[in-house]
Amino acid sequence: MGKLDFLSETEQVLLFLISDALHGTENKIDFDTVDWTLLKYEAYIQTVSVLAFSKLNKDTCNEEELNGIRNYLKPQMSRNIAVNNAHIFLHSVMQSAGIPYTIIKGAASAAYYPDAFVRSMGDVDFLINRSDYERTDALLTEKGFVRSDRGHFYHIVYEYNGCRYEMHFEPAGIPDGKVGAVVHGYLADLLECAREQETVFGKIVVPSAFHHGLIMLMHMSHHLTTEGIGLRHLCDWAVFIKAFSEDEFCGIFEEKLKAIGLWDFTKLMTRICTLVLGCPEKAWAGEHDSELEEGVVRDIFKGGNFGQKSSARTHESLLISNASKGGIEGKSMVAQFIDSVNDVVYAKWPASKRFKLLLPFGWLFFLGRYVIRSILGKRPKIEPKKIAAEATQRKELYEKLNLFVLKDN
Repeated sequence: MGKLDFLSETEQVLLFLISDALHGTENKIDFDTVDWTLLKYEAYIQTVSVLAFSKLNKDTCNEEELNGIRNYLKPQMSRNIAVNNAHIFLHSVMQSAGIPYTIIKGAASAAYYPDAFVRSMGDVDFLINRSDYERTDALLTEKGFVRSDRGHFYHIVYEYNGCRYEMHFEPAGIPDGKVGAVVHGYLADLLECAREQETVFGKIVVPSAFHHGLIMLMHMSHHLTTEGIGLRHLCDWAVFIKAFSEDEFCGIFEEKLKAIGLWDFTKLMTRICTLVLGCPEKAWAGEHDSELEEGVVRDIFKGGNFGQKSSARTHESLLISNASKGGIEGKSMVAQFIDSVNDVVYAKWPASKRFKLLLPFGWLFFLGRYVIRSILGKRPKIEPKKIAAEATQRKELYEKLNLFVLKDN
């Protein structure tokens, strides 16, 4: 691992614990100085609690602390079991109807961990052909799934037995233009190339190595530039790249990712895994850029998983990038704000895409409703100057990532 003195003691200890869990190492940690309350909070907000504390034992901390950690982990471990079983249930439902599908993220990422159970689970994300939507919706409804009426940019939400299922027609984070067309071409055979995977819980369908890697990269870049990513995303990438030799990885990814402007980002996230998670150096990842790498790591800790540390992250993202697209488009923050709010209206009122006259009413309704709820204390307080200042700093950082930017040969 690289020098982590740009991080707090709590953040460093958390990274040491994760590194030990991923690689079977033993970083020297002075547990006598650990603030367990802060450590548990940081692990939770980064969605890595089960992984980070999975190797703790009587040799590393006293019995009282160990029992406290075990009690703290019980609901999260129960959640992991429930969501993993939900993946298996979905597989049985889709297979029984003969509908092609694949899991994206979630259990598909967990399969690369030394112990799939320690990967913290959230929702069940799955992807189908758009042409199969009506029969999939009818099937899930018949099985007792309840569809959410909330508008979302890139998925449809169902609830069943306490778990949330997100149905996608394509992964999030695909940019517009020529690069987007190439990405769509890469994804054209996603379901055709998907394969059945045996897990400790049962069978699921997962994407091919290339499709899974591409989806993860777009997912990371997309959420990083909106509300933010957590250490769980970084851990997913760390265990994924560990599964390939250097030649294998470059053979699968290098040419295709260069063609869509994601190779620089791939190398950066890989170097960050070396810096903070103790992953082996990869020759193809290039030389370290301390300023950029540390900037991204600080951003990860500042926001937490999906911006859980700060409610302002979502507001900031309206000035940075489109929630429905990938990359930073180089617009002014005013122009980006207009584009972002239009996207919100399109998602909430799909008819507004065809009837543009509805847009002004959507602005008045959704922005007005949020402001009123903020004044009433039902939504986080809006601080425009602070939001603009933070958004400016974040945008300057993200522009250095060259997301979906093609380089001249």
